[in-house]
Amino acid sequence: MEKRFPLVYIALISALFATANCFAQKIEQFDNFFRKNKQFTIHQGNGLSGVFGEIVCNENDNLIIVDVGSKNVVVFDSIGKKLMNIGREGKGPGEYLQPIGIGLDSKGNIFVSDNGGRKLIKYNKNGRYERFFYFGTDHWIPKKLSVYDSLLIAFAPKFQPPSPYLYENIQIYNVKSGQLIQSFFKTSDKLLDKKIPFVLPVGLVSEEGKIFVCLDREFLIYVFDLRGKEVEKFGETPLYFKEFEGFKSDVEANNFLKKPYDEQKAIFHEKYSRVDNILKYKDYLVISTESYENVLGKNEKVYYIDVIDLKSKKKLCTSLKTRYHLICMNKENFVFILSENEYENGTAIEVGYFKFSINK
Repeated sequence: MEKRFPLVYIALISALFATANCFAQKIEQFDNFFRKNKQFTIHQGNGLSGVFGEIVCNENDNLIIVDVGSKNVVVFDSIGKKLMNIGREGKGPGEYLQPIGIGLDSKGNIFVSDNGGRKLIKYNKNGRYERFFYFGTDHWIPKKLSVYDSLLIAFAPKFQPPSPYLYENIQIYNVKSGQLIQSFFKTSDKLLDKKIPFVLPVGLVSEEGKIFVCLDREFLIYVFDLRGKEVEKFGETPLYFKEFEGFKSDVEANNFLKKPYDEQKAIFHEKYSRVDNILKYKDYLVISTESYENVLGKNEKVYYIDVIDLKSKKKLCTSLKTRYHLICMNKENFVFILSENEYENGTAIEVGYFKFSINK
């Protein structure tokens, strides 16, 4: 039987948001819609810890979750039934120490990046181990990665201690041999001038072989070909996007990095916006931005979802605001949205599949 998921007309919902007077109402309009139309809830303990790496959905609407906390890669179907684990913790063939990223190729093969073992592991679409290769030592292990034909495109910066600034944000590997073909795209001069540390790349590779990438602290989209040549860049910073003004010196930046992580997060991450995901649907880019805003007296994480027309390079409509996280899109163009919430018996995630439609 054909699955029928709720239809989301982005422009229509955004128009509703534009007429709302207070922020809480704007949030509730879509969130209420989500709660009424969500497909299922996964509770903690079903192979999940609630601390996730990357999440993808395949052409069968199956949800593949890299769970960093439990060191598992778990597959669920579109009604929330657990199908299988992919690999397991360990040092043997097909095993990983700390899975963090995941990508799929056009045949449904699954590629998992292992932060602990510094390697990429390939499984077939049924979860059977096939091979692996080791990443080099100069770059971070990618959380964001894409596979295009025989190429692995990894979105992971090069770290050159003691500098907190990151370079060569995209690497292209031969997915069979593991050979690094090239590495390119440095942090923008604008962000370097502001001395913003640890700016991370977010990106994808389109079906046409174009690489779209955005630095998370800058609402600007760069487009490269598969040889690493910049083709174009576009994007205007939205009014809601809270940009960090920058550190005045390297000393100030390095002193900040010496603080405990929780303090860094309170000072930096919970005050300023960051792009956290880019998806492509036909001739549109769908961009998700994480921010923190006052909702009924609480500093709460919220997401803005923007749609950019790739022909005009213009944003289509008013940004959609929600507490729910836009995670991934499969080839059937279903939008997948996820939320982490606190329940009496621990953490759970609410999952909703929505048919994505542009209503101009």
